[in-house]
Amino acid sequence: MRYAFKFRLTTLQCIIYIVISLCIHKINSTTVTPTVYLNNTALDDGPSHDAVSGDYSLSPTNGFANISVEEEPNCAEDAKNNKKLPYDKMEILEYIRYAGYPAEEFKVTTEDGYILTIHRISGSPLSPPAPGKVPVLLWHGVMGNSWNWLLLGNESLAFLLADEGYDVYLGNSRGNHFSMEHEDVNDNSEKYWDFSFHEMGFYDLPNTVDKILLLTTARDLYFIGHSLGSRMYSVMVTMRPHTAKIRTGFLLAPAAFMSHVQNPTLKTLLLGQPDQYKALGPKIDPKGGTIKETFHVSCPNGTYNCDGSCEYLIFLLFGPISQSDASLRKFFARRYPSTTSTKVLRHCSQLFTAGDLFRRFDYESKEENKKKYGDEKPPQYDLGNVTTPTVFFWGYGDSVIVPEDVKKMATEWNSNSLRENNRVTLEHFGHLDFVIANNAKELVYDRIIWLMKNNKYDDEDTPGPSLLYN
Repeated sequence: MRYAFKFRLTTLQCIIYIVISLCIHKINSTTVTPTVYLNNTALDDGPSHDAVSGDYSLSPTNGFANISVEEEPNCAEDAKNNKKLPYDKMEILEYIRYAGYPAEEFKVTTEDGYILTIHRISGSPLSPPAPGKVPVLLWHGVMGNSWNWLLLGNESLAFLLADEGYDVYLGNSRGNHFSMEHEDVNDNSEKYWDFSFHEMGFYDLPNTVDKILLLTTARDLYFIGHSLGSRMYSVMVTMRPHTAKIRTGFLLAPAAFMSHVQNPTLKTLLLGQPDQYKALGPKIDPKGGTIKETFHVSCPNGTYNCDGSCEYLIFLLFGPISQSDASLRKFFARRYPSTTSTKVLRHCSQLFTAGDLFRRFDYESKEENKKKYGDEKPPQYDLGNVTTPTVFFWGYGDSVIVPEDVKKMATEWNSNSLRENNRVTLEHFGHLDFVIANNAKELVYDRIIWLMKNNKYDDEDTPGPSLLYN
């Protein structure tokens, strides 16, 4: 009864925050943006990309003949005609092939027995599969999956990279619906779900890197991670000997720290007490219950819901989206969220409440921590020792990974390996915009691909830092 009572309080708080958020979203059309400083340099000062490196917009490439992202000119008319997306219910490999790209999947067994599914796009109509291509590994954010990189039609990052001649791999963390297997443990057991983002960064990511390099015989690869994917990368490069295996890491909404979260719904969840998390059980399963029902009522089955409820739902969870069309938001909502462990969210909660600390999971018992770590407090991840060339991209409109936390991460990061720290030039660019905004190609992806095509930071002897404050 004690757990149930406290959980009702949290639900009530969440409802209050939702009402407040909706009112704020309706009333305010502009945001006052604070000036943030990093290494004594104003982040909103400094040269633009063009001023530093010339024009690195890419020539249009489109092997994606069957799917496009378009604005709906008349939502009400589409709803009246019961218009549906032709690819809404496709499985992921079917979807990729429908778009004109080769698709395959393979399994990665981690050192601790989890079996992950990795999706591969080895070519495109513009660049057929061939040996010797440089591999690129993309990793999703919290409760995401491979779909996160395929939401923008012909301008999805995975397809753009394939068009440019890269061998593209889409990772899936343990516990999401693509990676629910284990060598010895059933996913119905609590033991299966006993992991946080630490295990994802310590096992899932480096073991996937090793499998890709073994499969391709490549010496190294590029990494691109969004949100929690960037946190996993931070765990890996501070704890595993994989520095030489990453050419450059591109972190979108770099997420080591999160003590300044502004999103009120997320803040309410992160303020949950240990017994409230225990009341949730070992896993967060959106396939049934309230979470799934909420998404499917608000963003139903690829049809056009014109009352704005889908947009509000996404806004409440992730903050504003700068540019995307209605069908795209519903396409996203049909594939999000995926399953994860409660311990992952609890670990994120600890980062929020512990202040400016990026550290391993706190068992909230001196005895347990002592047994696990040899100390009463969990050890911190030492970002100052990172030697892998790394590039940050972040947005002023991100209410999840906010500028203050990016500033802290950049300050802690080894300055010789942080090669660029890029603020997306659109003022209101938010957390989900990195994977769902129609302008993500222009504002983020073109820069990443330009750096890769020009081998900008591949050489270990390249001097650093070369930070851009845009």
